[in-house]
Amino acid sequence: MKDTSSLSYNRQIKEIEQARRNHKNKNIVHTYILMIFLISMFAYQFLALGDGIQAYITHTNDIFTGTFYTLVTALFFHTGIFHLLGNLLGLLLFGRIAEPHLGFRIYLVFLLGGVFANLVSNTIAYFLGQEYASLGASSGIAAIILFAVLLEPLRFTTLIGWLLIGLDIKGLANPNSTINHLAHLSGYLSLLVLYFFIEKTHKQKVIKGVIINGIMLLIVYLVLKINGIFF
Repeated sequence: MKDTSSLSYNRQIKEIEQARRNHKNKNIVHTYILMIFLISMFAYQFLALGDGIQAYITHTNDIFTGTFYTLVTALFFHTGIFHLLGNLLGLLLFGRIAEPHLGFRIYLVFLLGGVFANLVSNTIAYFLGQEYASLGASSGIAAIILFAVLLEPLRFTTLIGWLLIGLDIKGLANPNSTINHLAHLSGYLSLLVLYFFIEKTHKQKVIKGVIINGIMLLIVYLVLKINGIFF
């Protein structure tokens, strides 16, 4: 004779797990909307703007010349198709992880993270006497990447996230790089500001994620040091 209570319990567990999967799958609509918007802006850029794109690119001294609006507009344009595709891939990969936690606030993370990153990188470059022009969504996506890494630290994408951060840190030492590594790193650091705009439960997850990531990074460092890679 079958234990009907046990069968009922197992069925309920499966239904709950399926509901959670369905819930997460439905909760990445904002990531897709953001991707479609970036593709649309790219089409507008090359079909209509032409050389007019120069008015929307952020420059080192823009915040001191009244054209600070470029801190926002630069986020929505790209240098070429591969630049766009790279950012779309990063947004899809990490947005699908972060969005079930952030919901529509993923727009806020992208926008405020990107503006913060452009502001910080422009200001630092200005006082260092460096002049450059920058555009692209990667600084806003960097904020989403770090949220994904902290909110779900045990995913394989966490490794990818830290590799990207490591490449940006290494890239700072390359004066000939055409990538704005400083803006990317500033996008990661925007978490210090964006933390105050997320729900309390997610703040607790972020703190837990910081601890877990810290432990994992420490373990990796010790293993590499033991093997003579770090000194």
